[in-house]
Parts: sequence; structure tokens; C-alpha cells
Amino acid sequence: MDSAQNQVTSHELRVIAMNGRAFRVDLLGVLHICLSRLMLLKLSLFSVMVALFNPPMFGLETGLVGRFFYWLVICYFVTFLWIGQFWLYSQLRRRTGWNVPVFQFLLLGVAVVIMVWTNFAITRLLVDTQGVSALSVWIDALRYFLIALVIEVVTVSFILPRFQQVTFENPPPGPAPKNMPPMTADPVQVKPEAPAEPVVHLPEIPAESLSVNGRTILRGQLQWMKSVEHYVEFHCETRSATERAVLRDMIEQAAGWDGIQPHRSWWVSHAAVKRMAKRDGNPVLILTDGTEVPVSRHRRAEVEAWLDAGGES
Repeated sequence: MDSAQNQVTSHELRVIAMNGRAFRVDLLGVLHICLSRLMLLKLSLFSVMVALFNPPMFGLETGLVGRFFYWLVICYFVTFLWIGQFWLYSQLRRRTGWNVPVFQFLLLGVAVVIMVWTNFAITRLLVDTQGVSALSVWIDALRYFLIALVIEVVTVSFILPRFQQVTFENPPPGPAPKNMPPMTADPVQVKPEAPAEPVVHLPEIPAESLSVNGRTILRGQLQWMKSVEHYVEFHCETRSATERAVLRDMIEQAAGWDGIQPHRSWWVSHAAVKRMAKRDGNPVLILTDGTEVPVSRHRRAEVEAWLDAGGES
């Protein structure tokens, strides 16, 4: 297997959305989400609704189909302006160590303003816009910013939770426990019960293989597992396989094995780890086959302790 394809660098940023939810995602995750079919479906539905009730900006007249594609291009233009700002911020944080979260509405506002003024400049080349003042352009920018905020809230609430590349930090809190009624003294004398016999817990014997979709993967041969969307890639000493599965379920099957999960998308066997190193300032595990596995910041201490102890996580 080509080790270059397995080199992953993690530059996650913390993003604060309009609804107050905070999540972490890196640039590759953002690109994957924005280019997904689910995002295309959402932007297409929005473009249809806007095309039905709203003509293009600054009086550029087109038919319904033209308006649909016009607004679809506008949506993706704003999206990629957002991605560009995300990339600039990640580069700034990478060079300076600045660990301030990204506020979604700021990136969105800048993207919408750039979009509106760019659209105005292009439209001025096609039609007469002498009657359009700068104030009306800013009013349009405010109007489309409010529309973009609605799209952003829908995206964070219903679309992002479907992607493994996004890690939410503040899940909705559960119901508060109900107040228990005050206890009253019981006048009845209760005889103390005889002490129960101690329960002996026998250690669980780890399974000798993983079972996934009828395929058996032996414990001694598995080197690492990697989650890729709705699939898990299994790499053994002599072969590799990709199966539709959930990494969390596979790790549960591998309970008791000499391995660890250094990143939410990876599990590695201790026998496959050669050493720990850094790439672009980020910790990675160098495996015996040349694969570089990212180590999350909050799991770094656990991984280092696991390596020092000789495995058995």
C-alpha cells in the first residue's frame, strides 16, 4: 500500500456557530463536506426557492432555470470564500500558535460582502447600474447575510452531524434529574443483613479475530484500521481490505488487544508502531510499513504513556 496516501496531518480549528454550538474540523474535512452530495442537495433546494421568489441582484433579468443556476453559483462562491478564510486562519494559527476559535458569522459576513460587491462589479459590465447606490449594495449585503445565517444554522443543526470529520464539543444537555422527596426516619428496626459474599470478577478473554461482513481478520495479523466515511480500511501484514463498517464497533470487538486509538479515525496495533515523530509540528506515529498516523492533541499524553509502557492499552 502506498504510504503517501496514508500521511494525514491534522490542523483542526474550533468553530463557534450561530446557534452557540462549537465543533472542531480541519481543512480536508471542510472540503469533503462542501463537495458532498448532501451539501449540493441543500444548496440546490435553496437555489430553487430563491429563484422562484427573488430575481438576480441589481436587475439582471433571466429565466427561472437561469436564476436557479445563478443562485447555485452564488451559494458555492460564498462557500469557497468561507473555505479560503478558513485556510488563511489555519495558516495563521499554524505559524503563530494563536488558538482563538473561529466565529462562523464573521467568516460568513466577509464572504457575503465580497460576493455582493463582486456581483455588483460584474453586473455593471453587463447592464446599466447607474441608479444603484453604494447604500443599496450594502443593504443587499445585509439582506443576503441574514439569509446566509439561516442556511448556516440549518447546516450546523442537520447536516454537519452526519459527517465523521466534524467533532461537536457541546452536545445538547440531557434532562435535569428530578428532585427526590426528603427521606423520613423509619421507626421500624431493620436487622442488618449478613455481608454478601465477595464477587470474583474473572478477566475477560479478548477475541482472537474481528468479524465484519462475513470476513474474519485475525488478531495477530491486523496492523491498523482507518475510518473513511462509512467504511473502515483494514491493513494486515500480507493484505488489506475495505469494508462498510463503523470504526467504533471494530474497536469494541478488539477490546483487550494490544492497540490504541490515537485519532478518532485510526486504531493501531503496538506491534506496528515504529516510533513517534512530528510532522509540521503535529505528533504522528510512524508505523513499520511507513504509514504516518496522526495523534490528536488531547490523546497525545495517553499515546506516549502507552508507548512507554510497551502497549497493552
